[in-house]
Amino acid sequence: MASPVQFHAATSLDDALERLERLGPDARVLAGGTDVMIQLHGGQISARELVHIEGIPGLAELTAEESGLSLGAMVTHENIWRHPVAAGYASLSEAARQVGGWQTQTLGTVVGNVVNASPAADLVPGLLVHDAVLHLAKRGSERTVPIGEFILGRRQTAREAEELVTRITTGPLPAGTAEAFVKVGRRRAMEVSILAVAARLTIDPSSGTITDARVAVGAASAVPYRAVDAERLLVGAHPGDEVFREAGRAALDGADPIDDVRASRRYRLTVLPRAVERALARAAGRTDETRSAA
Repeated sequence: MASPVQFHAATSLDDALERLERLGPDARVLAGGTDVMIQLHGGQISARELVHIEGIPGLAELTAEESGLSLGAMVTHENIWRHPVAAGYASLSEAARQVGGWQTQTLGTVVGNVVNASPAADLVPGLLVHDAVLHLAKRGSERTVPIGEFILGRRQTAREAEELVTRITTGPLPAGTAEAFVKVGRRRAMEVSILAVAARLTIDPSSGTITDARVAVGAASAVPYRAVDAERLLVGAHPGDEVFREAGRAALDGADPIDDVRASRRYRLTVLPRAVERALARAAGRTDETRSAA
């Protein structure tokens, strides 16, 4: 008979890092628990001890400055979409508002959504378009890893067993920038994404051309990805249906979806260009609103 899993409520960062160093892969970090507890009970993961980080001071901080966002390890999905800055970071706030039901949004954390490394993680595309960086700590040292290098595959990350992701930071939000998130699923929430797309556009107010474009796709490959070919097509162009359609087709480069119970590979490949086109159109419409308000 398997030994019962022990529970340790960490009271400080040093306390948590000491437990992770001592136990290594026998420990699991517990934040909101919306993924860990289900996987533990389902036998998908094992642990000798759960290190609960909720009581560590500072990990629930969400700050928004000119340099970008800082999301502590205990910042929840609800914290993001309720925050006053949410409208400016629509690719994140809209994704956070569609992650599961209210229970998941209340308890589930953004860092946990990333560290779980699901190909269909809703927050990852938005973090990709913002060049997010993960901050990892272990006893005696800290390091940073760009999100594009952190997720290595399904349930695989660059995090070492003795490390704790303490926060995620993003780059600055340039003037004239707007964004959108599109989730394809049978229902708007409570459903794992069939596809997820985040788009961010920066438009020069004088020329009306796109000066920066970011497009990221989730649930279409083992690892969410930036659609760099689509981005290249968009930069220098005037926003419009034709270039958005071209970008949607270009976003297929990098897609390698699977057949599963939610959708077939063929369906995902068919829907992906249209989802990208829709996300870009929404983002462009919001840049128009921003310029009108200014």
